[in-house]
Amino acid sequence: MGTAGSGSGAGRKGQSYRCFLLRCRLEGGAGQPCQPAWRFTIQQTGPGAARHAFSRLKDVEAFLEAELASVAEATGGCGADTETKGRGDAETG
Repeated sequence: MGTAGSGSGAGRKGQSYRCFLLRCRLEGGAGQPCQPAWRFTIQQTGPGAARHAFSRLKDVEAFLEAELASVAEATGGCGADTETKGRGDAETG
């Protein structure tokens, strides 16, 4: 996982942000029994950014929650969720 400073930049008015590239691919024969299954990779932007692979969407969600929580902790939680205010929580797979 990246550190609080990796893949980040200064947003408007000094807000922190993270940029992730999420790839979703359907692999034939990867599921049970021999059914297609989704596979996911997440990579933060920036030089030397690590790539993380997942086979379950819930694991992708947990990874993103942990990454964003670490940003909020590093910045003291001020303005950490400004961009998500007003949006409802969506249930994912």
